[in-house]
Amino acid sequence: MLRPAEGEQRRTRKRRGCNCSLGGVGTPAHLIGEQFKLQTSTRAQHVPYAQFPQAIGDLLNGTNAFMFITMLPALAEVL
Repeated sequence: MLRPAEGEQRRTRKRRGCNCSLGGVGTPAHLIGEQFKLQTSTRAQHVPYAQFPQAIGDLLNGTNAFMFITMLPALAEVL
């Protein structure tokens, strides 16, 4: 269940847009992210990263709203 503040944040992001880290241009993660944006009508600015650790760090500190990534680079943050 969403708290009222979380629901408002999601509505604001959908209206204004947000940043998303999707790997380099043309990578599978980038293409999946673009497909996600189209299917959900989400407004998001693609922010390409050359290195996964920086992208994951920006995701965790809130700079980017979402990202698509394979399991291997994300494992260090989960364990």
